Amino acid sequence: MIIPLIIFFDQATKKVALSKLKAGEVVSCCHNVVKLTLVKNPGAAFGILKSRQLLLKIITVSIIVVLAYFLIYFTIIEFCITIALSLAFVLGGAAGNLIDRFRFSYVVDFFTFKFNGCPVLNFADVFIFLGAIIFATNTLF
Repeated sequence: MIIPLIIFFDQATKKVALSKLKAGEVVSCCHNVVKLTLVKNPGAAFGILKSRQLLLKIITVSIIVVLAYFLIYFTIIEFCITIALSLAFVLGGAAGNLIDRFRFSYVVDFFTFKFNGCPVLNFADVFIFLGAIIFATNTLF
């Protein structure tokens, strides 16, 4: 299944970021379109709930349980591969970030894009975003 691959890729890239990047350091790559910078994010998206670690863990675990149920439902009962894939992306990304929360009490973010206002991300965030886009596209159209 794809979920373990997402988790492995996410955790492997975070391990490299932690070993190669220093906090506050910015490394430009890909013709300055991508910037690498290590951020230890104790909160959720955009730093919300940063002082509520236990609550954030409980919310994330609850979301993972609900997503797992729907993934099983849409894989076995409804057999809608697009929705199942979107849920797997979100589930894998959420699990990758949850591992960080339990290991470090923060999520390792390490890249951003040149665009103004783009937050520092990790690959778990990318999979969550892609999963949400696939899900929305499939259910709305």
